[in-house]
Amino acid sequence: HIPTSTVDDPSTGERLPFQPGYDEASAAPVKSMMTSLKKAGYSPELWQYDPEIPDDEREDRLQYHTEKKALAWALQHFPQGSSITVRKTIRCCVDCHNAFKIASHAYGRTLRILDQVRMHEF
Repeated sequence: HIPTSTVDDPSTGERLPFQPGYDEASAAPVKSMMTSLKKAGYSPELWQYDPEIPDDEREDRLQYHTEKKALAWALQHFPQGSSITVRKTIRCCVDCHNAFKIASHAYGRTLRILDQVRMHEF
């Protein structure tokens, strides 16, 4: 099972899927969002990946988790101040939980991640 995230397009109501890993379409929005989050106090939870992997590669893998890709897209397409809910097919990791918490404050929005077990709301 490949983990995915979805977010509802506010203009069409269509549920848009986001796949794990790097892709050209999401690279710029994700990098921009992650830069903003780091300025707001975000620090990647690198311990979540094998310590044999170099830190820069671990950080790169973390930033392209599906829920972060969905959030970066939604921040560009949802009206300013609106809430954003991302649905996740597996559990939300600690790094994404922390990133959403910081993003909620940084962007002044209510953010939710609905995973298989709980709703994370910030």
